[in-house]
Amino acid sequence: MPYEIDFGGPVLGAHYKGYIFLEWSKDETPRYFRYAIRPLFPIWNPKNMAWADIPNDKKPMVQVARAPFSREQWTHVVFTLENINDKSKPPVGRLYLNGKLQDAIEKWNLTFDWDPGQVLLVLGANYVGYMDDFAVFDRPLTDVEVDRIYGLKNGIRELYS
Repeated sequence: MPYEIDFGGPVLGAHYKGYIFLEWSKDETPRYFRYAIRPLFPIWNPKNMAWADIPNDKKPMVQVARAPFSREQWTHVVFTLENINDKSKPPVGRLYLNGKLQDAIEKWNLTFDWDPGQVLLVLGANYVGYMDDFAVFDRPLTDVEVDRIYGLKNGIRELYS
């Protein structure tokens, strides 16, 4: 089942302005859980190739072969973005599952062409399932903070007074 959270500029041209998503792969068995950051189109795809035709090590993505999702237990997913469009610091995106860092998207030019006032947040495009305790923070969380949030007995609402 595809699970996608994507951020982009106005819907028209969002793929060219920058795009972030979480998804399940479609063609592999078992399916991979992926987090990808697609910056400006000419940066990540200068040859205008289909996503599936680009070798995985040439994609700005974290791919997890055996993601711990099941029908019996919730899976805690966190992804972070850091220093996007900041030329003075290296940009990075990290994926965490159940409080543990899976991998990071690093050593990429992650330049976006977003107008922050026009950014869209799309949740659950083609998603079938349940989602709980959704939160958006105004800064990247640290490894310690992600682990702490994962360990909250009553979920993210414990952070509110």
